[in-house]
Amino acid sequence: MDNKTKPTPKKPRWPRVLITLSVVVGALALLVTQLPRGAFSTDLSGIGQGRDPRTRGGP
Repeated sequence: MDNKTKPTPKKPRWPRVLITLSVVVGALALLVTQLPRGAFSTDLSGIGQGRDPRTRGGP
């Protein structure tokens, strides 16, 4: 009895690479869409004065 196994033909790597790349691009696209649209306000003038700096108004 021979214990020799037939060599399995190598599968092409491009489908796996393509799927991995697609998943990474999709995850990045989802992450970018979840980011806030406007610029983050760095105005700290209302801190410590009883005003909410996010509303730029009264208390």
